[in-house]
Amino acid sequence: MQPIRPRWISRFPQISNVSCSRPLGATADLAAGHAYQLPQALRDTIGEIFDAGRATQAEASARILACYAETGYLCDPHTAVALHVAEQFNDGQTPMITLSTAHPIKFSETVQQATGRVAELPTGQQDREALPEQVTKLPNDLETLARFIRRNSSAMPASA
Repeated sequence: MQPIRPRWISRFPQISNVSCSRPLGATADLAAGHAYQLPQALRDTIGEIFDAGRATQAEASARILACYAETGYLCDPHTAVALHVAEQFNDGQTPMITLSTAHPIKFSETVQQATGRVAELPTGQQDREALPEQVTKLPNDLETLARFIRRNSSAMPASA
């Protein structure tokens, strides 16, 4: 059996190459509240690689409930939208992976309305509101950020 290779991974260099050719003023235009039109070549490349979709509030709520009923996992609304869209594009032949990036407690009212269940903080997080806030200011430098993450992440060995 061959490993599954999402089609966007092999095409990522095309996106990064095209996106690096964006007009120099694009970021400043967005910061000033102006619109920015993606170059047609980039739009074409993205359109070849990615699909997109949406869900209404009712569809997202229904998916939150269905996810909980089917798996026991209480998902957040963003994940519910991703699951809903993934189902629309699923051809039954290609494995579909959806990543959850938010905890349902962040959207506790929406989750509770959809399921009748109250989202709870993970074990060990109940006192987090009482902890002092910690902020580390870093210069806008990729290598400094990478060093900071390596030094402070429990997910990476210190020698990485």
